[in-house]
Amino acid sequence: MNSKKAITLLVLTILLMALMPAFPVNADLSPPTLEDKDGDPKPDGDKGDTVVVTGEDGDVPGGTTIEIYWDDTTHGWNGVSGLLNSTSADSDGNYEVWFKIPESKYGTHTVWVKAGTDYESVSLDVYVKVDPDASSGERLDKIDVDVYGQASGKDVVMLFVADDDIANWNWAGSGTVTEPLGDDEYDGDLNEIIEPGSVVITVGLEVWSDDGEGNLDNTDVDGKINYVTGDWELTFDDPTTDDVVIDYNYLIEATDDTEELGTGATNSLGTWAKRIEIPNWTNYMTYYIASFDAKGYYGTDDFSVGSVLTASPEDVDVGDVVTVRGRGFTPLGSISNADVMIGDEIAEIVDYEGPEAIDGDGEFSFKVVVPQLPDEDEDYDLVVSDGVRTADVELSLGEKAKITITPDYGPQGATVAIEG
Repeated sequence: MNSKKAITLLVLTILLMALMPAFPVNADLSPPTLEDKDGDPKPDGDKGDTVVVTGEDGDVPGGTTIEIYWDDTTHGWNGVSGLLNSTSADSDGNYEVWFKIPESKYGTHTVWVKAGTDYESVSLDVYVKVDPDASSGERLDKIDVDVYGQASGKDVVMLFVADDDIANWNWAGSGTVTEPLGDDEYDGDLNEIIEPGSVVITVGLEVWSDDGEGNLDNTDVDGKINYVTGDWELTFDDPTTDDVVIDYNYLIEATDDTEELGTGATNSLGTWAKRIEIPNWTNYMTYYIASFDAKGYYGTDDFSVGSVLTASPEDVDVGDVVTVRGRGFTPLGSISNADVMIGDEIAEIVDYEGPEAIDGDGEFSFKVVVPQLPDEDEDYDLVVSDGVRTADVELSLGEKAKITITPDYGPQGATVAIEG
């Protein structure tokens, strides 16, 4: 073949290839990865936690719309399930989408990734979150507590305890109920807060325990125990030929470590709220506000009895001036600039009365400037210490410090406007 024919065939081949329609290769979605903002695995969490959903290179064609759904892929967000967020895949087919865990009941939920008609999913476990409006306070202070992620539509109790581990609560009480033989249905009310997993049922030679989630089932019986109220019920396949004996442990209030603060019921999303009063018997130390439901699911948040901080405003931007007031600190104590932190940054004091800013009643007031912080739309603790007592209050950051330059290009010597 001469060179002219070879060149002609090459040109025709190029033209034909250019005219052929381009069909992107749509690789199957791989199971998504859930991480926190630091890149660590995120298999579980509670309301408000940030979750980063990532895919693999080549999962989808670049530019494909990626949608993230919670539990249900058929509708937009409705307060319970649906679309959480969306993005476009990178040119290499990878993607990254952030969302915050929504208000949801305790247990396993499904995070769906949708790309066109292709779906993949991964599980995420939601746990209980106890969220008081103050992290410290004095005896008899009243605070509001919101709780998320309990069992749906169940009895619930709020407690003030000395330990955040349920196994170390004051389960010192024990009791026994005996029901006569000859029936196949039993029920009763123990009128106590029952320790999960402590209920032992004996029928003749057969013995079994509850499963720690309120169930009293085995092959011959169906039963439930409400750990908050002590209500119980048993239904046997056939009338028993022996007495039914129920042994259990229950919580005892003690004036040094345990107090019941009130009861209520969760909504369908496992949420409830309670105003509580800090017990008068407490010492200046850290305790825990606990929320415990009928299924045995619980959560805690630490609460320091003693020093109290307030901040105004609490919704801030970098550079804002915040008025900080404290009470319950060391009378006539001292606070230096290094003793005031927002996140990991020192907050500059701009209105300070001197080295003994704390008065004889343990109270003070000064102003600080919000420093530059890592992330916008995040919460940061403002922490003040006098070297003996420490307290904090949460600030919600809006915008970081930044500048804009107009125009953002030009020749040497051009005039630009800078706005910050």
